[in-house]
Amino acid sequence: PEQRLPPQAYSEAASQAVFATLAADAGRVAAGGHCVLADATFIDQAHRVALEQAARAAGVTFVGLWLQAPMDELERRVIARTGDASDATLAVLRQAAQHDPGAGSWQPIDAETVGTALDLARTARHGDSRSC
Repeated sequence: PEQRLPPQAYSEAASQAVFATLAADAGRVAAGGHCVLADATFIDQAHRVALEQAARAAGVTFVGLWLQAPMDELERRVIARTGDASDATLAVLRQAAQHDPGAGSWQPIDAETVGTALDLARTARHGDSRSC
C-alpha cells in the first residue's frame, strides 16, 4: 500500500469499483457485529449513499463524519507526508477541493480535533462512548 499507484488506478471505472467494494465490505463487517470505519474522500454523493445503504442493509446505525480543515492546513499535511499509503499531491488536493460537496447530512468535524471523531461515532451509535 505504500507504493504509488499508476494514474489509470484513478479512472472513473476504477473509482466506482473501489467504492462499491468498500461499501460491500463495510456492510458485511457491520452485519458480523463489528464497528466499521470507512476512510475515503466520499466527494461523490453516490459513494456516500452506497455506504449508508450498506449500513442500513446490515441493520446498523450509520454515522457519517466529514473531516474538514482550512486549505493551507491540508496543503501543509500533504507536503509533510512521507512513507504512507496516500497518493495525494497538492494537485490532487486542489482538484478535490474544487469538487468538495461539504458535509451535507454528515457530521462536520474540524480535522484538528479528529481525536474526538471516533468518540462522536460511538456516542451517536450507542448513546455512550464505550460500545464500539
